[in-house]
Amino acid sequence: EGDFDLSNSISVYRNQPDAGELVGGPFEFTVGDGEADNIAEGTITIEGGGVGANGQWVVTDDQGNILGLPPSPYVVDFDGAGEGTCLVWYLRYDGELIGAEVGKNANDLEGCFSLSNSITVIRKGVESEECDVNGGYLKPGGLYLFCQGDGIADYAEDIDLRNNEGINSQWVITDVEGNILGLPASPDQVNFDEAGPGVCLIWHLSFDGELNGAKVGYNAFTDLDGCYDLSNPVPVFRFPTDSGLCDILIYSGKNLSTNDFSDVNISMYPNPASHKVKIDLSKSVLEDITVRIHSFTGSEVYNKSVNLSANRLLDVDVSRFSQGTYLISITDNTDRSVKTVKKLIVE
Repeated sequence: EGDFDLSNSISVYRNQPDAGELVGGPFEFTVGDGEADNIAEGTITIEGGGVGANGQWVVTDDQGNILGLPPSPYVVDFDGAGEGTCLVWYLRYDGELIGAEVGKNANDLEGCFSLSNSITVIRKGVESEECDVNGGYLKPGGLYLFCQGDGIADYAEDIDLRNNEGINSQWVITDVEGNILGLPASPDQVNFDEAGPGVCLIWHLSFDGELNGAKVGYNAFTDLDGCYDLSNPVPVFRFPTDSGLCDILIYSGKNLSTNDFSDVNISMYPNPASHKVKIDLSKSVLEDITVRIHSFTGSEVYNKSVNLSANRLLDVDVSRFSQGTYLISITDNTDRSVKTVKKLIVE
């Protein structure tokens, strides 16, 4: 409004790197025996991603301290590293990246970057070698978000099991403390609507020979005894129908069992996060939104209304959150519908 004139425009393209998802492992080696311990060529694959001018493999310890920056994970000989646990990551970035140096911590990286999930490498000493089994890697079909007690059967479908090794195989369902709640033949046979509110973890268990402690009421973290290995867990969120997130989703008419939340394309980084997480809505057509974060129990720990007309890159401080898994939902304030739900891990 007023007596003014605008020049021509200059375009600014804001690219968000995407490292993708690593599939493979976990890997286990017996170190210190003088034999080279390399991850076999091709046993780690990258699904999706590929966005970003530069790529780099990163090897850290289990605290995120950078131990190496190899050209590929297959050239690393873990035999000389001693006993312990390594994590293998893939990094994509544009422009200058600060902190990608041996001796620094991957949590302190600064710049325009994206870190993948990590692949675990377990290094056991010769004397600690007991068996050679692998619980495998579970790739879920989506986020399993269920409104408990609504009378609709809730099944965790399309869980893909990969790279498991062992004579015997068993599915295990625990609570977040590891207490065994069930030992089904398959996770898609369990109706979680009958379980009550809370969070379950789905695991795959591989074992050879006799295995003790794999019983309902026992603890998968402390009571299992034998030659066994557990996969990564897949969480199942069971919200009471009167919880905040469940109210929002029911109002939006979403069928939670389909995990259908792809109305808005957003990205979050870093994820896992320990200090701040950035939510990029540059590809969204929304203007007026509410960002909510819910914990495992369904309680709301963050709620903020945001107008995106000025800034589509949001900083959310998670430094005071307890470690664990959270759900970030984006609601369009114009019609109060949930447009997307993403999983966030706080370390």
